[in-house]
Amino acid sequence: TVSNPTASPTSATTYTLTETNNGCSASNSVTITTKALPAANAGSSSTVCVGEAAFTIGAASVGSDTYAWGSTPSGLTSVISNPSVQPTTTTTYTVTETGTNGCSNSNSIKVTVSPIPLAAVAGAQTICAGSSVSIGSGTAVAGNTYSWSPSTALSSSTVSNPTASPTSATTYTLVETNGGCSASNSVAITTKAIPAANAGSPATV
Repeated sequence: TVSNPTASPTSATTYTLTETNNGCSASNSVTITTKALPAANAGSSSTVCVGEAAFTIGAASVGSDTYAWGSTPSGLTSVISNPSVQPTTTTTYTVTETGTNGCSNSNSIKVTVSPIPLAAVAGAQTICAGSSVSIGSGTAVAGNTYSWSPSTALSSSTVSNPTASPTSATTYTLVETNGGCSASNSVAITTKAIPAANAGSPATV
């Protein structure tokens, strides 16, 4: 109902205008042809661990299309369709693909970088048989999971700092997981035999 509307067709479309003035009408048509947008395939968002090997993002190139990559924070500048990246902090990567028809499209992915957990353990210790000792180190990190093995003679195998009461030499291994990142460390506990302290037998003298 207006003289100059905006059209946003998704496929080729012919629009016809009929204008009426005091009983008189006239019509004209205009054809709008659409050109396909390139996919601008940036890949999928993901989570990686600090220090993980470089990996590729994006996808295979399409024909003679051109590509321009950027990142936030800055660091990546590339004109290939699937560059290699190795972020040290959480980064958003954006690709703009321009097709041979002159149309451009952009997409982004986010690569979340998770720290490697400490998996902190106590130092090697020697205890007397029947005694107990804490084998973890530090305070549990909220959201992290802990798994000790073997679980033999432990107060718990799923806390950061359990108490161990082994009856023989035992090496305990902790695996700490933070999101998709894990680390492990071990601690050896050596036991010493308790002396008999044999006082002899009761006697009457």
